[in-house]
Amino acid sequence: MDVPDRDREQLASWNTLALAQHLAQWRALKGGVAGIDTATDEILRWTTPSMQFGATLLPTP
Repeated sequence: MDVPDRDREQLASWNTLALAQHLAQWRALKGGVAGIDTATDEILRWTTPSMQFGATLLPTP
């Protein structure tokens, strides 16, 4: 699958943010406690673009 550079960069930033917000998960991955296959599945689940589409804008008062 050919992913545009823009989308690839967006996913990379979401991945970094997700791991920064969940330091225990980062440590588990870095220490070999969590496997890369599991980490990849979880990163894709947490950073999928559809997660971002759920935002609701409220009217300004």
